[in-house]
Amino acid sequence: MNKNTLSAVAALLFGLSGVSCSAGAALSGVSSFLPAGQRAVEPAPAAVPAPKAVKGDKDAWKHVKLTASDGTRITVDYSALDLGGSVIAAPVWVNVEGRNLGNVRVVLMNYYVTPGPVMLHDTQQMDLQYAGGIRFSGQFQKVLMSEGTYMYGGNLYRQELAVVADGKWLRDPVSNTSNFKFQLVR
Repeated sequence: MNKNTLSAVAALLFGLSGVSCSAGAALSGVSSFLPAGQRAVEPAPAAVPAPKAVKGDKDAWKHVKLTASDGTRITVDYSALDLGGSVIAAPVWVNVEGRNLGNVRVVLMNYYVTPGPVMLHDTQQMDLQYAGGIRFSGQFQKVLMSEGTYMYGGNLYRQELAVVADGKWLRDPVSNTSNFKFQLVR
């Protein structure tokens, strides 16, 4: 892939907008990532740093392992990407494994880490797809982990995941609530 194509893919995956490129830049292969009816955005300018795995990671994939009170296993698999001023997890896979599951929906909540009151930044939800055996799986495109620089008052985030399996909320044995609390780390 050429630099313009990579920039276009980064723009689509990481939500960059208001970007431009030189006339005639090819966007080959990018349209397959778009939902029906949406047009491809133009590639980001060279001034925007290309995303890269966070330095020092031998294995770019990180894993959060959770277990519900009924024994259902939940894993969150992600790769941390440094965008210069922000760090995101992209993609973020959620896997739920348990006996006799028919439908599984997950809700991911992303909170600002603050010394004061809890502040919700964003929420994403999806129905997981059957992945064979006793496993259901689905992918979120990105989750913001940090933004800005700590020196200048940047923001950190923590996450909560709620899982509904066949209409029943799974319980976290640690917090005794339906929200599993964790933090995606670099």
